Amino acid sequence: MKVFKKSLAVMLAILMLFSLTAVAFAADDDAADVTYYVAGTDTLCGSNWLVNDENNIMTLGEDGLYVKTYPSVPVGEGYQFKITQGDWDLENWGVDGNNVTFNVVKDCDVTITFNADTKEITVTGDGVEIPSELAIDYIVAVGDNRGDASFLNGESWNVAAESNKMATEDGKVFTITYKGVAAGTYQVKFAANGAWTDNWGVKDDSEEGVAVYNGDNIYFDVDYDLADVTLTLDLTNFDYSAKAGATYAIEVVEAKEDVATGDEATEEPTEEPTESVATSDEATEEPTESVPDVTNPDETTTDAPETDPETDPETEPTVPAPVPGFYLVGSEEVCGAEWGWSDPAPWTYSDPMTLSEDGTYYYKVVKDVVNSYGNETDEGPDIYVFKVIYVDDRGNVTWHPDGMGNNTEVKVEEDGSSIAFVFKLLSGSPTKPNANERVIATVYGPGEEVPEVPEYPTAPTEPETTEPETTTEPETTGPVVTEPETTQPAPTEPAATEPTTTKPDDTKKPAATVKKVTNPIKVTVASAKKLTVKAKKVKGKKYTFKKAITIKKNKGGKVTYTLVKKGSSKKLSVTKKGYITVKKGTKKGTYTIKVKVSAKGTSKYKKFTKTVKVKIKVK
Repeated sequence: MKVFKKSLAVMLAILMLFSLTAVAFAADDDAADVTYYVAGTDTLCGSNWLVNDENNIMTLGEDGLYVKTYPSVPVGEGYQFKITQGDWDLENWGVDGNNVTFNVVKDCDVTITFNADTKEITVTGDGVEIPSELAIDYIVAVGDNRGDASFLNGESWNVAAESNKMATEDGKVFTITYKGVAAGTYQVKFAANGAWTDNWGVKDDSEEGVAVYNGDNIYFDVDYDLADVTLTLDLTNFDYSAKAGATYAIEVVEAKEDVATGDEATEEPTEEPTESVATSDEATEEPTESVPDVTNPDETTTDAPETDPETDPETEPTVPAPVPGFYLVGSEEVCGAEWGWSDPAPWTYSDPMTLSEDGTYYYKVVKDVVNSYGNETDEGPDIYVFKVIYVDDRGNVTWHPDGMGNNTEVKVEEDGSSIAFVFKLLSGSPTKPNANERVIATVYGPGEEVPEVPEYPTAPTEPETTEPETTTEPETTGPVVTEPETTQPAPTEPAATEPTTTKPDDTKKPAATVKKVTNPIKVTVASAKKLTVKAKKVKGKKYTFKKAITIKKNKGGKVTYTLVKKGSSKKLSVTKKGYITVKKGTKKGTYTIKVKVSAKGTSKYKKFTKTVKVKIKVK
């Protein structure tokens, strides 16, 4: 009996050892499946913030660290990068969420090292210098002017525009005012020294007025037909090492009506012409002698040759009126012009996207795409980038899905391929972009049948899923047209604003007597049983709970959801709609996320804010 027990113990020990060994190998295999990339400025990486450039793949060393070395990097300032997993939707790493920034004071090899366990990043090289202070020569206001020449002096996303340099007296507070700005929703950021390396915007969870270093675009509304807009950036308390402390303000006031209607403004232009033109003999004789050459109908119709707008300097070509709709803009090979959204205007070289019969999405098919862009040789796929813009009947432009945020990429392997683009508007308004919108591109090789009306893909169903309220979302891709979004980014959708005062009743005192009441909104969190997902479902893709937070009886305007970082697991995130997403690869366990639920308030109901705690179980 003792011999049997001893033999059994030995067998169990061997089995346990084998089991542990198998687990260790499995863990190693999982780690080996992860590919890390360096994505950054083209001066360092050769491509501009391309999230999955195969030339920037990091190599796993024997010490367990991932390494990428760039030979002979020239002297320069403002080199930037982040470490990615080949998809901006997945977690990426920098320094406290910001890009890693360094200078090169002498030509040298630059080595970037990444510890996948601790997320520590180091940059080394004989000439590498990590800046401890930020020298600011000037600040430029940059953004989307929506085709309004009054805002940003007609410049859109021009980081080097001299006309948009902000005034300052102390080198700390910068201001600029634009007059006569038309009503609409605008975007803006603040950039230092004529480059995107150091800029300020916002983040989803940042407080009102806090300028976030390398943040997302700032949205604001102009509610007047004509308004004066003053932008202010205050760097008095900005700490470069912490990348925090900056604030901003946007003041919008209705333009004064008496600017162009005063007595002096009307008298001066009418008096001078009457003195110089109407009363002077010489002044009337000279123009009358030359008028027939230009205005005589007989001479201009019989003797004057037809003019060509391209060759006759005195004839300006006529620009067709705007054709409202959604357009693709980006790489010329797929969009028709290289980022043609202003000059040339998109309706002059392309047809708008077509609305599907059921009215739920827009589509466009581009055929015979050439594999010749983005590579110096014909080897390998070409990577095209694009976005969708909306053009209204005045020619104003709105960028989708997230303002001037991340571009969508598509790879073309062979000449003669076709691409089907589909886009779904989520906000309900073409002038209100939504960061959750997706532009999906499907590539068809030469000879493949291309649908004339491509379908918008639906989220894949999982047969093992029993909770009706849950679903998974397909993954998307991403980086950048205008570097404002290099920190990866998804700009926030501007909250719908409602008037905060009521019109006074003739028989009562005005709005000062109106007392707002409490919003009857009810916020509930689903039970733990409904917020459970199997580990195998999140092994290869993310998983989303759509009914984790439920809102009822809201009377206080649009509801927004904001992640509270303190006390929240990095394995969970919240969308603009309040959906809770579990990241791909999350292990078994219980995870918590804190979400601030807010309703802006109306003229009758008070502002509402409540922080809820949601627990997700992965089993």
